[in-house]
Amino acid sequence: MYSPNFSDKRVRSRIRHAIGFTLGLLSTHKPKGISTRLLQKNYGTHQLGNYLREQLLVCTSERYNKDTGMCKSYLINQRGLDYLFENIFESECENMSESLSENRIGILNSSCVVTYPSVALLKDTALEWANKTYKQELDTLDFNYEEKSHRLCNPIQNIQSDVRTELFKQKGLQFNYDIQCCAPTLLYQYSFMVPEATGEVLEAIEDYIANRERVREQIAQEATLKVGQVKKIINALFAGGMLTVYPGSQVFALVNDDVATMNFLKQHPYLTQLRNEIKTMWEPIKPTSPVEYYTTKTGKTRKRAFNARAKWNIYFQLERQVLNEIRSYLEHDEIKCQYFLEHDGFRTHKPIDTRDLALWIEAGTDNPANTRWSKGFQVVIEPK
Repeated sequence: MYSPNFSDKRVRSRIRHAIGFTLGLLSTHKPKGISTRLLQKNYGTHQLGNYLREQLLVCTSERYNKDTGMCKSYLINQRGLDYLFENIFESECENMSESLSENRIGILNSSCVVTYPSVALLKDTALEWANKTYKQELDTLDFNYEEKSHRLCNPIQNIQSDVRTELFKQKGLQFNYDIQCCAPTLLYQYSFMVPEATGEVLEAIEDYIANRERVREQIAQEATLKVGQVKKIINALFAGGMLTVYPGSQVFALVNDDVATMNFLKQHPYLTQLRNEIKTMWEPIKPTSPVEYYTTKTGKTRKRAFNARAKWNIYFQLERQVLNEIRSYLEHDEIKCQYFLEHDGFRTHKPIDTRDLALWIEAGTDNPANTRWSKGFQVVIEPK
């Protein structure tokens, strides 16, 4: 079996880079899709590269699709990370306590308490990789974005949250803002703006938007789930997700493929009302979506269904409208603020008057008078 020469400085440098990349993008508990090209770029393609993939990664899903961009999913291999970490940082690890692995897991699960050398080294290694990989953009704070499905994307957005926060703090972008309950808020308001809007008030949706934390906590407690899981499940429902036990369902995966939990959610009175109202919400929106066609393997033309992908696409367009207004506000002569965009959030180098920004967004997304909702998007922006 291949074993790297840990005394070779070049090998140690490559392994350190691979550890930084792994800690920067992945965690021990939440699978993430990573392209083969990105893995090869950071691990290499020869013996050492294959060795690093085996040591550092656990593949949680072999599914990928070149057409949709879906990649295989991975977690950090804790045991392999421990082994490489101790060999690469041998001198720094000599006096570490027996709870080394426990402390490492803490930082990988976004714990911000940095008290042990092992934890500090882990974060420093990830930050070292990020600073080296994105040096020009981070030094100048001039970020390049690529448009993908109406979203403005930058690879720094994919860095683990705790590492990204520390990274931007070092670079002066220490203020972090988020549009609260963004997808439900924009989609619900948009259902009043479209020409075929009925103006029907949907009580469960309005209750969720206004009291989302209470609703999430209550359902999480009743279903024995984490609040974060409930948040993702409800967001998925707004964009066409279904409560199903189908093995390939992403919503089913959010409850760890637990049939009993999924059946409980399907029968939950509040979620039942919310699901029915979400269907009602989408009815006037659907005609605004362009009809798409595809060709079957037999050469026949079929109309593409108004599915979750089409619904997410509509949301991304609405999100982009709001984001464009945020950019124009931050770049305005009276504000002149350096920033980094993160889809439904952003970071800045100085505090922002969030109420003033919300009014700017509402005015900038003002709708024609012939719709049932004559105002622009009304959002709540809060510091994270």
